[in-house]
Amino acid sequence: MLKSKNIKSELVKLQQDFASHIFDKDDQKIIDELPYSKQEALARLNIYRNNVIGNFEGVLASTFEVVKKIVGEKYFEKLVETYAVKHPSQSGNLDFYGQYFPAFIKKKLKEHKLLYLEDVAKLELLYHQSYFEKDAKALFDVEKFKKIAPEKYKDLSFKLHPTSLLFSSKFPVFTIWKNNIEDKKKKIKIADNAEMMLIESAGGTSMITKLTEEEFIFLSLIGDGKKLYETYQKICRKTKKEIAKKEIDIGSFLNRFISSGVFVDFKITK
Repeated sequence: MLKSKNIKSELVKLQQDFASHIFDKDDQKIIDELPYSKQEALARLNIYRNNVIGNFEGVLASTFEVVKKIVGEKYFEKLVETYAVKHPSQSGNLDFYGQYFPAFIKKKLKEHKLLYLEDVAKLELLYHQSYFEKDAKALFDVEKFKKIAPEKYKDLSFKLHPTSLLFSSKFPVFTIWKNNIEDKKKKIKIADNAEMMLIESAGGTSMITKLTEEEFIFLSLIGDGKKLYETYQKICRKTKKEIAKKEIDIGSFLNRFISSGVFVDFKITK
């Protein structure tokens, strides 16, 4: 029974006290509002608390599968509980509940001492987000593309599939991620081993692909709306040390990203 005649304010207080129990483990306030002994009240309340935290853990464990493998189940549970206190869900939809988790992991660096862990979490979050992005409205019109006159190629620009996300790290996070997903136990050189990646679901299945520096720059510039010839020039300037060793094959880039569905449209602008 609510003690106060002001039902609305009393209900708000009760909800606030209940939230304090769930997230702050502040038990006394809510216990005083319930017609049970302290022991029985705690037993009943902890059912709710365990369900809430358990749901959060389930969502974060499915999103950050590799992070959990790296730090271990017990420490991951500790992270989830602390994260839930600092970032309680503002919605019943938990699809994007982990959006602050990489930054949260960074703040915990003194505990886990894994410099690369934040970037692994960022990669997994992008992988998760790519899955929930809207699909493309139409497929790339290959026949129309074939009819473009060669002299117009320089004015071409392309649109990336909505699920396409790019990520680069100074750590080999793709290799770390793949190593854990495939349950391999290869030794990985962490220091000075940068990797660049494309995360996309153009084929209906979420994928992470490791990119070369040229491919990463190419997709970054195309994603920013740059024309094909301008993109080629910028790649050559940014990777000029490698030009002596190999020629940049823009044609192969186009074939790869058109056939894979990463490019969904094109236009010619002067």
